[in-house]
Amino acid sequence: MGAFKSDLVFEEIKDRITTEKDLVKKVATSFSINIAGDDGSSKKWIIDAQSEPPYVGHDEKPVEVEINIKDSDFMNIAAGKLKPDQV
Repeated sequence: MGAFKSDLVFEEIKDRITTEKDLVKKVATSFSINIAGDDGSSKKWIIDAQSEPPYVGHDEKPVEVEINIKDSDFMNIAAGKLKPDQV
């Protein structure tokens, strides 16, 4: 899998999901976030806030929410430049 700009955001989520227990309890769901690169490549991230310990990675797991988004749009949302309902 190639590098995406959003990889940095997911690495931050991976670090924080183990320390911010209150936030994890509030989220309490699982996501598959499919990131599309401008070159046609793609990468899937799984965030599972229901498992113990919480999981962030690439292993296939059943999820409750699936999101398909361009890498650039994801980064604009993360930077506060775009609202999710605008994508």
